[in-house]
Amino acid sequence: MTKKRLENIWYYYKIHIIIVAILLIALYNIITTYNNRKEQILQIGTVNITLDNKAKATDYSDNFKKSLHINSPKKEIFIYDSINLSTRSGGKITMNSNEQMRLVSYSHTNSLDVVLMDIDAYKYMCKNGYLCNLEKLIKTNDPKIYKSLKNKLVSTKEVTNTTSKYSNYKCAIELSNIKVTHKNNTKNSKVYVGVISDSNKKEMSVKYIEYLNNLQL
Repeated sequence: MTKKRLENIWYYYKIHIIIVAILLIALYNIITTYNNRKEQILQIGTVNITLDNKAKATDYSDNFKKSLHINSPKKEIFIYDSINLSTRSGGKITMNSNEQMRLVSYSHTNSLDVVLMDIDAYKYMCKNGYLCNLEKLIKTNDPKIYKSLKNKLVSTKEVTNTTSKYSNYKCAIELSNIKVTHKNNTKNSKVYVGVISDSNKKEMSVKYIEYLNNLQL
């Protein structure tokens, strides 16, 4: 093919060639994005506590997948950066409005399933209806798991002596085997785990809570 012929083809068909090239690039990007897309099987939030970065990838993520025999790298557990919901000063609790909005955004867009929290966060989240009745959820999903966890289920009334619409609901279990860094100067260093009311992965969340209960760090 002569140079002159190539020039003629470009002159008469350059718009068509450019459009085809753009379409091919777009198609390549779509295929690449699809092939690299990951499915989040569970989304975890930490409130007023921080998990060890190394443990995030192993103990709180990959090892749980292994326990379910999930080997695909395209299936992942996503752990959000810690939500610093409140701080203590002189015995008083101050709420962070920006972090409250962040929590609202995560919970109402079905992008948060399980939450690990300190006592202040548990009190706030239960009082405001963020957490589902964990006792009912576990009992419904898996009576066997419920039998092993029922003595660890706690309501906010039991641990804070406060009352609210949801205070009698057992919305969390207490984890005595989890080591975390607390973001507050709270005297109560216990960690609680619950499930977000709007989560659409409640069955998987129950399995994760059982896993955490058996986890030894």
